[in-house]
Amino acid sequence: MTLNPSNAKAYFHAAKACIALKQLEEALDYAERGVVNSTDNPKQNKILADLVGEIKTTHAKALAKEKAKRVEREAKETYERLQAELLNSIVSKKGIKFGPPVLEMGGENQGHPGYKAKPYVDDDGEL
Repeated sequence: MTLNPSNAKAYFHAAKACIALKQLEEALDYAERGVVNSTDNPKQNKILADLVGEIKTTHAKALAKEKAKRVEREAKETYERLQAELLNSIVSKKGIKFGPPVLEMGGENQGHPGYKAKPYVDDDGEL
């Protein structure tokens, strides 16, 4: 491309390589520059123009997918926060008090995914 900026085939292959590497913005840049710099072959120009459209569509789908994941994550975080606030409210209204966490940690099962530490009630009646 440096030697011959009007070489549409070079831009086409550069754009295809970027697509394979999931570098859609760079692929779009190469394809658009290929369309702008090439005037010698109408067939190659059409292929590059089609490639530009394909890249834009793929990029739009990727952005929509990222947005959907972000919205889902935010909804989950909001739900968890509201659940915690509700639990805190219920515990406060019932007058339940919790002391500092004291858990049995140790033994040969420590670190095992299914191992659950057991809370206990101390002499003051706190959990």
